[in-house]
Amino acid sequence: MNIKQLRKQHGLSQAQLAKLAGITQSTIVTWEKGSANPSLNAIRKLLLIFNCTADDLINPPPNKTIIPKREE
Repeated sequence: MNIKQLRKQHGLSQAQLAKLAGITQSTIVTWEKGSANPSLNAIRKLLLIFNCTADDLINPPPNKTIIPKREE
C-alpha cells in the first residue's frame, strides 16, 4: 500500500493522519510497515482523506515491483 507515500505527499504526520482517520498512530505505523492491512472501512476513510482512487492507494508505485525480475 502507498499510505506512507500519500501521507507525505499531503504533508501529514502519522499522528495527523491517525486523527483524521479516527485511529491510533500505532495503527498507521503497522500499515506503513506492512505488518497489517487497513480494514475496508479504513480504506474508505483514507480514500476520502487523500482524495485518491483505490488503485492509487493499493498498487505500488511504478518504480517498485513486488517480485524483482530475474537476470538471465
